[in-house]
Parts: sequence; structure tokens; C-alpha cells
Amino acid sequence: MSAAEHTVGFIEFERFIADHRACNNLAIDAPECDSATGFRISLACDCGEVLTRWITLAAAFRDVIDLPWPSTTN
Repeated sequence: MSAAEHTVGFIEFERFIADHRACNNLAIDAPECDSATGFRISLACDCGEVLTRWITLAAAFRDVIDLPWPSTTN
């Protein structure tokens, strides 16, 4: 799957991770799915910026589960 095929939410997560790679630490908050339609994922950086997106179940299976996440380590 190419980057052009990712959902908007996943592309935004990739950009956020790339933009904050120089920061000290990123924390991921992905509570258990409590809806049949999707779930919320948040990335929080030590610099104070937070990115939160609603991910549909279809997008999760296509983007989040089937593909490796970019590394959040420096």
C-alpha cells in the first residue's frame, strides 16, 4: 500500500511523528474500542503538542493494523 492510499488520519500521524522526531518523547494513547464505528487515538509530544484523531474500524484494519507504525524513538 502506498502512502497515497493511507487514510487522512494515518498520514497526519506520520507527519506528526516526523515533525516531533527531535523532541524527547511521544506518548500514544489508544483506549480500547468502545464503538462499532471506530476509536480515538492521541499522540502527545513532550513539547506540549497533541494530535487526536477518530479512526474508523475500516481505516484501522487498512492502515493501523496491516502496516507497521513509524518508529517513535529518536
